Amino acid sequence: MGGTHRMKYLILSLVGLLASGCAAVLVASTAVVLTEEFQDNATTVTVEQDAEIVWARAKSSLAHMTDSMIHTDDDLKHAVTKIEGAEVSVEVKNWNTGETRLRVMAKKYVVYDRDLANRVCDVIAQELHNEQAN
Repeated sequence: MGGTHRMKYLILSLVGLLASGCAAVLVASTAVVLTEEFQDNATTVTVEQDAEIVWARAKSSLAHMTDSMIHTDDDLKHAVTKIEGAEVSVEVKNWNTGETRLRVMAKKYVVYDRDLANRVCDVIAQELHNEQAN
């Protein structure tokens, strides 16, 4: 009887490990798809400023454009919020020495809104320009 219990526990443990492994693969593959989707549908601009400055300005600009909650990941320099009913994602990355890449993607009802993404990107770029001029 004790051997049967141990065997059931071992089988259940193996099933749990396999299931969690599949979940990890699913999460990893979903992240790859989302990254490719972001790259393919985002408006991109490269600016000659430090990534930390661009990230701070991007968050500030988003705060001026929406009353919705802004979900940020400061380590990844990624923000998501709602603007005009669309989900807007902003990503800031170091690009080349002295350059930073800013990407903005907007999606409303599963349709990409390139116009809104362009406008958000333009507002952030303009505020960066104004800040640099002062």
